[in-house]
Amino acid sequence: MPRYSKKRGNGSAYSGISHHKVCIVSAIDSQDNMFLNIVGLGVETFEKYKDCKYKFDDTELIVADSKPCIRLFANDLGVEINQIKTDPRGKRYTTDLGNHLGDLNQLDT
Repeated sequence: MPRYSKKRGNGSAYSGISHHKVCIVSAIDSQDNMFLNIVGLGVETFEKYKDCKYKFDDTELIVADSKPCIRLFANDLGVEINQIKTDPRGKRYTTDLGNHLGDLNQLDT
């Protein structure tokens, strides 16, 4: 006789990224210089990026994922941004110019 599965709870008020996780801003320039900075807890925000603005003085291009806070940060710096668009099929990992986040993702692992 099959056993029925037990129903557990109705979800959580804290679904998504935990507010206990550490948010780290990471960057690599064209000479492979790395920048890692712990900026707080929880999800990334424009304010957390703005705290690292002093490291991006001579920036010309930002290659990033499609988070709106990164777009705001690039506009605040006055630099060009090349974002990877969200693909509903999840198979696109490069920008229109051919840039990708592979190097930065390797750094984060």
